Amino acid sequence: MSVAALEALVLHHVLASVRGPNLALAFFDRVQTIIDTAWTMAIGADVQFPETTGPTPPGTGMFAWYLSRLTRKAHNDGELRDALARVASME
Repeated sequence: MSVAALEALVLHHVLASVRGPNLALAFFDRVQTIIDTAWTMAIGADVQFPETTGPTPPGTGMFAWYLSRLTRKAHNDGELRDALARVASME
């Protein structure tokens, strides 16, 4: 739902600022980062399972390492825990 809400906001801005045949291209160019971030978050945990096949996306190992450390620290830090929850839910 967060991705859809963010995409709707981008669509609003694109519709307000872009005219002509480049409307769709402008929209997809601007939502690429939103989609890529959500996709990376969604598949990042999948590579830990042995059943997962195929190439591992670049940066997945670093992301998993960082998220693991962040999660451990969040157990004892309420402010960090709240921030992590907001990021994970893409608020």
